[in-house]
Amino acid sequence: MGQFAWVEFYEELADTLLGYANNRQALLRHLSHAYSQAGIPLPTIDRTSTPEDIDPFTVFGLFTRGITNEKRVVVLDALAQEFGITATRPVTFNGVPGINNLAAAFNAFDSETRTQDIENLWRVFKAGIALADNDSPDNRADFTVAFDATLGQRGLGQKLTTGLYWIRPRFFINLDSRNRWFLHSQGACGTEVANLVPPEKEKELITGATYLKIRDLVASTCESAKYPFTSFPEIAHAAFTDAKKVNAERKEQKTLQEAEPSDNSLGDADVETTHYWLYAPGKGASMWEDFYSQGVMGLAWEEAGDLSAYASKEAIRLALVDSSSGTTNPRNDAYALWQFANDLKPGDVVS
Repeated sequence: MGQFAWVEFYEELADTLLGYANNRQALLRHLSHAYSQAGIPLPTIDRTSTPEDIDPFTVFGLFTRGITNEKRVVVLDALAQEFGITATRPVTFNGVPGINNLAAAFNAFDSETRTQDIENLWRVFKAGIALADNDSPDNRADFTVAFDATLGQRGLGQKLTTGLYWIRPRFFINLDSRNRWFLHSQGACGTEVANLVPPEKEKELITGATYLKIRDLVASTCESAKYPFTSFPEIAHAAFTDAKKVNAERKEQKTLQEAEPSDNSLGDADVETTHYWLYAPGKGASMWEDFYSQGVMGLAWEEAGDLSAYASKEAIRLALVDSSSGTTNPRNDAYALWQFANDLKPGDVVS
């Protein structure tokens, strides 16, 4: 698919994972060996050091999370060798929606229903591939039931649509917050689509029937000469490009506004202000001495990735909301992360 050469590789990997639906221990062994060969530690996928189970979407999430493309290529090389994938290994990932490191796993490690949650994910994975490969009424019915069985699972939310897009990007549409913004707020595929797609910040989950309705409507616009997109990957790539541009413009505007002296500044706009920060790393500040001796600071959200990539506190908050399926409103956490990345300056006092 031209600039979307990753599509064939992802689809073949999905086909390969089907063979492990009833032998997940073997799948875990292969994953562990592949990451070892790649020289990259296998990301945490369980509460224990020896993983007991895994769902298929998490396999994709592990190498689609916030790592560099170079590392992603190394992992895909190892997976291709481990599983005998013959599709050309991609080196660019235009149209591949990334996923927050906090949300790389599609099942909640500490959920009381984790075993059933994983079974539900395998079921919708198999039903999704069957539907994409043979769009029949029976397969649609099976998919809808499987999709709805996952509603309300901890750590999932709208993220399931991203996973479905990864495994069959020519058939399924990704409805993460960026794509919803593009389709709903920006009206990228017309008013009818904008009215059907949930807003960017919508927390209420959609059903399988609604998801397929959205999928079918957007697919119809891809077949029309009225809009510039001919595939779901093109839409995802355009959404990423537009969002990046908008975020950059907003960040520049914020910088310009902050650079303007206040009418009440009394001529001290060029005076550097020393800020004082209360910092307690670890439980009961247990890591203070260790961090102090190393001359470093760290927070508990290491999986959040590069904080400088976020254009606003709201962007961080939305990422944290996505990772918790919208069940909490981590406004204070997002504010703390933003301050750590943007407000803490050399010369400030940390105590």
